[in-house]
Amino acid sequence: MVTQAVTPQEIWNMLIAEVGDTTPSTLAAWAPTIWDSYADKAFVYPRLQELYFHKRLIDIKLGSLANFVDASMSGDVSVRLSQRSDFLTNRKKEVQAEIEKVECWARSVRPPVVETLVATEIETPPPPGTPLPTPPPWDANSPLYKGDPYWTGTPSTQERTW
Repeated sequence: MVTQAVTPQEIWNMLIAEVGDTTPSTLAAWAPTIWDSYADKAFVYPRLQELYFHKRLIDIKLGSLANFVDASMSGDVSVRLSQRSDFLTNRKKEVQAEIEKVECWARSVRPPVVETLVATEIETPPPPGTPLPTPPPWDANSPLYKGDPYWTGTPSTQERTW
């Protein structure tokens, strides 16, 4: 049995159906642009693009529901329009928690960075005949230059006193 990969269009349709499109089908119209704006997340982990897309859809839908409020009339009639925004707010928190979990997992499985170590060594002396600075720093790592109290004299003699 050969399985085919899910296309972005199928993901868009599924998530728009879950969130619920706005009246003039704003989410369906903006889906390709929103999807492409999170293309960089797919390099971190492929599912992250879908999760960030889902979160943005919820934000747009919440914006369209911002003016909906609860209303009640005399008697037992009441309309609770804020329930939809409460549901979407909770769903957004769940999606954010999933994003954090996937990002944490993606960081933990990332391969380590391997580079060549660069070690500093004693500088090689200049070619013969080159005038040397005074006093000559024969060994830049000498304890004398580091302030070792047991070394006395000049860097060329470097005597240790106890």
